[in-house]
Amino acid sequence: MEITSIFKHPDVQFFPKADLTKYSTFEMSSFGDLYKIFSLEGLLSILEFLKRKNLSYFILGNGSNVIFPENFVIPVLKLCFKTELVHLHEKHLEEGETDWLNCNTLLNKLTAMAIKYNLLGWEAFTGIPATLGGAIYMNAGTSLGSIGPLVRSLKIYRKKSHSIEEYVPQKQDFAYRKNFILEEGDIFLQAKLQYKEASPDAPLQSKVIQNYLKFRNETQPMNQKSCGCLFKNPLNRPPAGKILEDLGLKGFEYKGFQLSQKHANYLVNNSSQVLTRENLRKFIQIIQGKVKQNLGINLELEVILL
Repeated sequence: MEITSIFKHPDVQFFPKADLTKYSTFEMSSFGDLYKIFSLEGLLSILEFLKRKNLSYFILGNGSNVIFPENFVIPVLKLCFKTELVHLHEKHLEEGETDWLNCNTLLNKLTAMAIKYNLLGWEAFTGIPATLGGAIYMNAGTSLGSIGPLVRSLKIYRKKSHSIEEYVPQKQDFAYRKNFILEEGDIFLQAKLQYKEASPDAPLQSKVIQNYLKFRNETQPMNQKSCGCLFKNPLNRPPAGKILEDLGLKGFEYKGFQLSQKHANYLVNNSSQVLTRENLRKFIQIIQGKVKQNLGINLELEVILL
């Protein structure tokens, strides 16, 4: 019997050797122990259990920038807390912050609120298929901005103390596609986001968001199995997609893995056969090698390989 299978809690559902393929937008075949958690009490209970057993764990958001191994030996915890559309402070002030939002809230729900209330800044995460917590963890963003500057307050589970901390992030807590807030095992639980209503003479956020979604659909493989950008944009260099396209790597394919024909930095699953981690590593090494050899640039992965 798996040691974690003896854990019981009414707000936690356990799925041993679950098919994790559908929990990643890249849909690479994977199996592992999955726990769906429906309350904070259930989460704290299983975290205490795992801590006693000295077991690590992985918190799963929307799976839009992760690739699981074929057999994932680490317990996967998926928060399934009830999420509601964001409530703004009383009388919808022109500037303020939201109430606490559960971090498993999908960003598309927040985008809907940006359109409804004409909120400035929230266009930054237009079209990103992530949860709020995952987006904050990666400081996700688009050419319109990043989510980090919008975060006013956080509730964080701290593994070392097995406690919940309320934290007010500072500017230096975020950088390009990373945060400096969490330590290993910590979890973003809730967040408050700042908002500012656009002035009457500013473009409607609905138009800004619709135009950007149109742009994304035209230039990115939104309807393919993808984990988004494979590499981070290097500092003081052209974007990774431009680098790869200029080297003739747009559409490059190796044993089912492909750089998109639409956007050279998007990794897509273009195979009906079983993809392997070994071939993925080889695919990445080939690309990084070509870029290093031709331009002397070391491309850093943006996708998380577990």
